[in-house]
Formats: sequence, structure tokens, C-alpha cells
Amino acid sequence: MEKKNYTEVFIDGTVFTLGGEEDEAYLRQVAAYLNEKIGEVRKLDGFSRQSPEYQNLTIQLNLSDDYFKEQMRADGLEQQKEELEKDAYSLKHELITTQMKLDAQSRELEMAKAAPLKDREELEAVKEKLETAGQEIEDLKNRCEAARQELAAAKAETETVRQEKAAAVSAQEAAVAEAEAAREETALARSEAEAAKTETKTVEASLEHARMELENAKAEAETARNAIEATQEEAETVKIEAENAKAEAENAQQETEALKQNLEEKTAETEQLKKDLEGKSAESDQLKQELEAVREELAKLQSEQSAAENELQQAHLKNASSIQELSQLRTEAETTKQELGQARTEAETAKQELSQARTEAETAKQELSQVRTEAETAKQELSQARTEAETAKQELSQARTEAETAKQELSQAKSEAETAKQELSQAHDETEMAVMELDEAREEKQKAAGELESIRTTAEETARELRQTREAAEHTEAELKAALAEAKAETEQMRIKLEVAQRDGESVRLELETLKQSASAVQPVEQAASTAEQGVPTVQPTAEKKPEQATGTVTSAAAREQVASVLPKAVKTPEEQKEADDLAKQAAFRAALAAATHPNRHFIR
Repeated sequence: MEKKNYTEVFIDGTVFTLGGEEDEAYLRQVAAYLNEKIGEVRKLDGFSRQSPEYQNLTIQLNLSDDYFKEQMRADGLEQQKEELEKDAYSLKHELITTQMKLDAQSRELEMAKAAPLKDREELEAVKEKLETAGQEIEDLKNRCEAARQELAAAKAETETVRQEKAAAVSAQEAAVAEAEAAREETALARSEAEAAKTETKTVEASLEHARMELENAKAEAETARNAIEATQEEAETVKIEAENAKAEAENAQQETEALKQNLEEKTAETEQLKKDLEGKSAESDQLKQELEAVREELAKLQSEQSAAENELQQAHLKNASSIQELSQLRTEAETTKQELGQARTEAETAKQELSQARTEAETAKQELSQVRTEAETAKQELSQARTEAETAKQELSQARTEAETAKQELSQAKSEAETAKQELSQAHDETEMAVMELDEAREEKQKAAGELESIRTTAEETARELRQTREAAEHTEAELKAALAEAKAETEQMRIKLEVAQRDGESVRLELETLKQSASAVQPVEQAASTAEQGVPTVQPTAEKKPEQATGTVTSAAAREQVASVLPKAVKTPEEQKEADDLAKQAAFRAALAAATHPNRHFIR
């Protein structure tokens, strides 16, 4: 059982001993309120003329009226308290939502920070591919130069063969001239010259064919050289394109580095803002210092931005859009930072106002509980109402003044809460704007990724064209090597044929010389034979000269046959011509032998 407190109070001109579980101050306050209330009722007109019961009833009705009014006011305060709690809950929910959005933005910024690293790796791979393509182009140039040197050597060899061919043709023409002269001197020489001419024509035809083949080889070599030059020009073009693509890749890499730095700065600023949001109200001074530092950093960033814009405008026209986007991102980051600072200060103000409203509500609640306890005490101690009316009146006046103060504070809290709501709505709108701007930044990032993808596809197409060029150059090189090998083989065959033709010409000359000598030896024999035929019928043979005459007749007949055999015939085929030549040689040899061994050789001579 709790201990009761007792105190002496003055109610309606009488001193009473008042006891209760509350403290003495509370008991005196209740007595003062009752005394004040009784005093107010007694001041009413006609109250003193009424009966004591009616007076007590009037006092009780006034006390009940005050009680119910205070109860209604307490209910209103309770309702206002609930509304304030709901507002505070909604504010807290909006703050949590804003913080979640900021977390999502920070994650997106981290993803955007990781994306340039991936793009940088892809650019490095493309750069390596371009370097490899450049090396392959250099190898192709070296191979083309070697093929060109081989073509020059083949051309020199072809020129040498042409000169040898010209010499052989001139020698052949001299041989033909000698054969014509020999044919005029003797029919045998003419037939042999015809055979030599046909052989010479065959050799000349073969030489002409060889010359045509050399011309074709030269034309093919010229075509191959043109193809190599075209391939070299294409390789130079591809190399220039590769260098341009490399320069563009380096520019894109620089832009990506700049965007990466800006994203890192923005991420750092967002992290700092997140830490600032998670801080307490006691960090306001530190936030001011951080704001000053951020302003300095923003000034530095603006100077760096201006320098970067100048450099990027001089470097490439395409970077202007990236610089504008970067400036927009920085301004958006600054705006977001300022908005977050404002939201943070507004949230702190709302927290303070909410705490004040809570304290005021607690005070009102305590006052309401006090009023309730006072009403209960008034009900229990109605017998002492007259003596305590004056005190109650005084205490009621104090309660009214306190209630008015509470009303004013509550209205002020309401106005502050409305201001906080408006500021929070502004912060919410600003957050929505920041989200929209972040979406725009994300779309711009996707556009940059699309451009990077197009650069990557262009680099792959360039590499594919380089591979095709390399394959075409290798195929051309193989064809050139095969053509050079064929030209060398044909040149070697032509050399062999020319050597054979030269040897045949020499043998024909020797045979012509031999035939000339044989013809010069046969002509005196033929003349002597004709003279012998004419002189033989006029001579009267004697018995002693019959054997000699018979021998002379036989010899002259044999000589005629030999001479007739030496005379030219119609040669139809080279084989028949060759047999006739052999027979003529044998007949000439036999005639010369017979003339040398004949008994009448002195007569024949």
C-alpha cells in the first residue's frame, strides 16, 4: 500500500487537512483550483440568496463543466498527437524511401564506375588486335617487296633470254642466207637448205612460241605486280584506317577515363552525402565545413572541367556532347548535394519540431491526467467544496493559462509540421528530379556503350578485312611464285632449245661446206664423162684396146648413174629427203673414189 501525503489547504475560508497518494504540491494545486472555482461561483449574481444545496450543486456543475471541457480539450490534443505521430511516421517513411533511392543511385553509380573498366579492357583488346594487324601489314609489305624483287630478277632473265633469242635469230638468218646461196650453186645444197629452212622455221616457230609465252609471262608478271601494288595500296589504306581506329580508340579511352574520374568523384560525393544523412544533428558545424570543402572541390572541378572542355574540343568534335553531359552530371551532382543538404536540415528541423510536439503532448497528457485526478478528488471531496473553491479557482486560472500556452505551442507545432510537410514534399520532388536526371544519365551511358559497341564492330570488321587482305596477298604470292617457277622452267627449256638449234645450225653449215666441196669435185667428173661419151663412137676399137674400152664405157655409165643420182629430186617428206641426202653423199663418195682409182684417171682429170 502506497503511503499517503497530508497537507493543510485553504478552501472557501477554512483550513482543511488534505491527504492523498500524490505529493503535497499537487494536493495544494487541487485545493487552490477548488478554492478559486468556489470564489468565482460566489461572485455570481443571486448565488448568495440560494440555498446551500443549490449552491453546492452549482459549484459541482461548474466543476463538472470544467472537467468535461478539459476532457474534450485533452481528446483534441490526443487526436492532434496521433496526427502528429502519423505525420512523423510518414516523414520517417519518406526519409527511408529517400535513403533507399540514394542507395540505389550509389549502386548504379558503382555499376557505371565498373562499366568503363570493362570498356577499357575491351579497348585494350582492340588496341592489341590493331597492333597485330599493323605487324601483319608490315609482313605483307616485306613479302610484296620480296616478290617485286623476284619479278625484277625474272624480268632481267627474260630480257637476257630475249637477247639470246635475237642473237639466235640473227644467226639463223645468216644460216638461211648461206643455205640460199648453196641452193643456187647446187640442187643438193638447195634441197638440204630447204630441209634446213623447214627445221629453222620449226625452231623459229618454237622460238616465237617461246617469245609469246615469255610475253604472256611478262604480262602475267605485270598483272601480278599491279595486283601486288593494289594490295599494297589497300594494305596502306587499311593501315591508315587502323591507325585512325586506333586514334579513335585512344580518344574513346581518354573520354572513358574522364567519365570514370567524374563518376568516381560523383560516387565519392554520394557516399559522403550518405554518411552525412546517417549522421546526427550534432554534426551541423562539421557539415558546414564539409560544404565549404565541397564548394572548393566544385570550384576545382569547374576549373578542371573548363580545361578538359578546351582540350576535348581541340581533340575531337564528338567529345563536345560528352563534355556537356559531364557538366550536366556535375551540376546535377551539385544540385543533388544541395537538395540533400536542404532535406537533411529540413529533416533535422522536423525532428526537433516533432520532439517539441511530443514534449508538449506529454505535458498536455500530464495536465489531462492531473485534471482527471483533480476531478476525481473533487468528486470524493465535495463536502469540502466551499472551503476549497477559492483555491480551486486560482488553480483553474493557472491551468487555463497553461492550457492557452499549450494551445499556442500546439498551433505553432502544427504550423511547423505543415512547413516540414511542404519542405519534405519539395525534397521529394527534388529527389524525383534527381532520379529523372539519373535516368537520363543512364540513357546517355547506354548511348555511349552503343557507340563503343559500334567502334568494337568497326575494329572487328577492320581485322576481318586485314585477314582477307593477308589471305589474298598470300594467295597472290603463291601464284607469283608458281608463275616465276614456270617462267624459269620455260626459260631453261628455251635455252636448251636455242643451244640445240645452234648446234643444228653448225652441223648444217658443216654439211653445206662438205656438199659444196663434193659438188665442186663432181662437176669435173661429169664433164669428163660427157666428153668421153661423145668421143667414144668415133674411135675404132682394136683388139688390144677392147678391155680398156669396155672398162671406160662401164666407168662412164657408172659415172652417169652417179651424177644422175646426185641431181635434185622432188622430196616429199623429211624422211625421204634425209634418205636422198644420204644416197647423194654415198654417190659422191663413190664417184670420187672411182675417179681417184680409175686407170684412165689422167684422162678424166
